[in-house]
Amino acid sequence: MFGKLLKYEFKSQQKLLTILSFAALGAGLLGGLALWLLVDVLQDTEGVAAIVGSVLSTVFLIGVILGIVAYAVAVIILLLYRFYKHHFSEEGYLTFTLPVKTHQVLLASLANFFLWDLIVLIVGFCAMCLIFAPSLAFAWAEAIPEMKLVWQELASLLPQLGGGYVAVSILSMVATWAYSLVIPLTCITIGCLLTKKFRILTSFAIYYGLQLGMSLVTGVISTILTVIGIAQGSESEGLLWLSSAIPGVLQLGLAIGGYFLMHRMISKKLNLP
Repeated sequence: MFGKLLKYEFKSQQKLLTILSFAALGAGLLGGLALWLLVDVLQDTEGVAAIVGSVLSTVFLIGVILGIVAYAVAVIILLLYRFYKHHFSEEGYLTFTLPVKTHQVLLASLANFFLWDLIVLIVGFCAMCLIFAPSLAFAWAEAIPEMKLVWQELASLLPQLGGGYVAVSILSMVATWAYSLVIPLTCITIGCLLTKKFRILTSFAIYYGLQLGMSLVTGVISTILTVIGIAQGSESEGLLWLSSAIPGVLQLGLAIGGYFLMHRMISKKLNLP
């Protein structure tokens, strides 16, 4: 049944989000053309034509990059609205009368959010590659030796940092991703079940309040670790581990707690309009 729920969730906005994804890729292609004109064509042009062409190409390129960012934001907003509508509007009566467990309903929504978040990352990366690839292609032969030097420098830093620190950093990034998926849905759940009016506004207020609290806590922890490092005269490996691990642990704990809070509130305090 979980597979059917996930399939339904994914297909509910598939057409619109697919159109937006192809639009972002098309924007990347146009941005690549603009950058190619700016770097490889207009540099051989002189006078007013060169100035006007450079300004127009630059403005267009900035607009394309902003458009790709807007695509990512739009997908997230649409997914959040879908979660709200599917669970806490009149459509919720159908959702929660299905012969499935609450865990399955929530996990289907989270899996759908994860899949589209992954698609957004891939599309955004491809769009940025389309922007810069045409211009870099002409200088690719010259860029390869420089790229090798960069990779060599990075490789030389890894033994100094230690494999444990790298592993902790990767796990912290995974925890941050889990936090970014679960917490917005948790805030929507809390906002919708605490009040019947201004549900969306309440959800945003809870989310930004939580983000502010997290920023303050991590800022205080970072300051304490910095002071300890200065007092010791050098930054030890243990402090590096802590500075990378503590935010990840906090975010992972909030993500897990947020999921079970969602489940409990929906199971015990569901308040549909």
